[in-house]
Amino acid sequence: MIGSYAVLLIWVFAEIFRVSETFTGGESVYYAFSPMPFGLLVYQVGYMSLCEMICRWRLKKRGVRGEKIFTPGPLIGIGVLLAMNYLMILWGVPEESPGTKWFYLYQEGYKALFLGK
Repeated sequence: MIGSYAVLLIWVFAEIFRVSETFTGGESVYYAFSPMPFGLLVYQVGYMSLCEMICRWRLKKRGVRGEKIFTPGPLIGIGVLLAMNYLMILWGVPEESPGTKWFYLYQEGYKALFLGK
């Protein structure tokens, strides 16, 4: 898991550092919850879970006994991936553009935390 997240986490921390030139520390950390960085972090969980199930299926196909394809961890990861796909992309479609409800929620959180509104 560390190897799968290493490059992604370095990029997120570099972006937090980059925006800290303009924003306060709290606002810079909040930036990590914007759709792009947060989505990448959450999607990584789902894709790792999917890959684990594919690898387990391949092992079972080769004749490894006792290998379970569906275990709780990967199934939860797939559930997180599906939930985040709905929330970040599909929520509000076709009334609005894809992803706008998640972005509005993100903006409202920013206003509540940092602008006192």
